[in-house]
Amino acid sequence: FLQMIHYVSQRLVHALHQGGESLGGIRLTGIFVMGPKTGVLFKRRVQSVMGHVEEERLIVRMNNSGTFPKPNKVLKPEDIVRAREVVRDVYMDEKIERYIVDIVYATRTPEDYGLKNLSGLISYGGSPRASISLSMAAKAYAFIKRRGYVIPEDVRAVCYEVLRHRIGLTYEAEAENMTSEQIISEIINTVEVP
Repeated sequence: FLQMIHYVSQRLVHALHQGGESLGGIRLTGIFVMGPKTGVLFKRRVQSVMGHVEEERLIVRMNNSGTFPKPNKVLKPEDIVRAREVVRDVYMDEKIERYIVDIVYATRTPEDYGLKNLSGLISYGGSPRASISLSMAAKAYAFIKRRGYVIPEDVRAVCYEVLRHRIGLTYEAEAENMTSEQIISEIINTVEVP
């Protein structure tokens, strides 16, 4: 993981130092501050637990000295493209599609799903992109579990990572110490499972 972060950050720094050089086909002409809603541009947000003090010291030392471990090539780009194609071919029944759309729609209009208590806690919910991402993540999860079809448990397993950054909390929710994870839990425990 550290190797991946180092690689991406080094490419970004290099591109910025080149004065507008491109990074992955996107021209960089400066540094832009990302607002709180920018997180919805990413398919999933995984919460990570920070390592131990010694690990962080090692990260700082490597960063300061510029000596990072050399990453080993694990897959060829063609392997990744092929895996993506296989994941797209994982079967998803219409009932599971409906389940996904209901979950995402419940983040927008919770009262329509018997969750009136959440109405004042959500300032914005997931967009259609959330439904697409949840669908693809559920397919990928089924693939990892060696199944050629998606079951409701696959959707529930990836729901937090896909939706946590797509639900905006109101000031009322923050005052009540509510988290997006708590809202997601209430939604997936309420929306009817096929």
